[in-house]
Amino acid sequence: MNKGTGRVHKSRRRKSAAIVPYLYIAPTVGSALVFVIYPFLSNFSFSLFQWDGFGAKVFIGLKNFIDLASDERFIRAFQTNLVYFFFTVIVSILLGLAISSLIARGRLRGVRFFQSVYFIPQVVAAIALGTIFRWIYAPLFGVINHFLRIVGLEHLQRPWLGNPETATVAVAIIGTWAWLGFCIIVYVAGIQKIDENLYEASLLDGAKALQQFWYITLPDLRFEVVVTLIMATVHSLGSYIFAVTLVTTGGAYGTRPIALYAYQAAFVEGRVGYASAVVIVLTGIIFGVAGLSMFLLERKE
Repeated sequence: MNKGTGRVHKSRRRKSAAIVPYLYIAPTVGSALVFVIYPFLSNFSFSLFQWDGFGAKVFIGLKNFIDLASDERFIRAFQTNLVYFFFTVIVSILLGLAISSLIARGRLRGVRFFQSVYFIPQVVAAIALGTIFRWIYAPLFGVINHFLRIVGLEHLQRPWLGNPETATVAVAIIGTWAWLGFCIIVYVAGIQKIDENLYEASLLDGAKALQQFWYITLPDLRFEVVVTLIMATVHSLGSYIFAVTLVTTGGAYGTRPIALYAYQAAFVEGRVGYASAVVIVLTGIIFGVAGLSMFLLERKE
């Protein structure tokens, strides 16, 4: 009788122990279901309808997605996002690699000071950052035009955010400056974990600084590069560049990204179904870049 009771207790303990791991991941899974998966599925269902957000829904299937292919405003927004992607992702990563290598390998004093200074934009809200740069780019009292006036280059003065030729790049530079600090922090941490003996051995073989960077530093930072690539992609396509563009130009002068186009289509033009299709496509682009980055990382490893 006692043996049977002991087996029952052991069986219950095993079942309880098996449940414990699921309890640890339950909050994460639950929040993902509520705040990520369910909204995504709901948004996809909206994209299959012609709907203004209030009246009756009219099922139109994939027509919203088909119309995107010939929507000139969507195509221009996509081209604008390519510019933002180039500056925020490619330029930030390249500059981050160069600066972090100088900081970590150059044995500069005050490394933490430089890291802190570069990281400041990451703790500043996008709205505040956009407001600051709107003052910097101001045509009359802005810092840039004032500096050009002081050095005698008045002919280079521009209404940087009010000129279609310069507005997109001006907004893109804000994203580059904002994201550069994060890249530097990640890369400096990655360089510091590289075995110093590798650099000393390469010096004995006559390797120069550029060769050390190309054959030692860069290969060992591939994971950090992929992480910053994925996060910078979200940064350049998602809510951050949306907020910066909304504050600086409102999407005028060719600066409107896809996220802002979706917002205006839904809440200004009342085309909620069409805006949902735009968001689905944008999400697919982000996941595509992230998936390709992870695939290339795994193949490299």
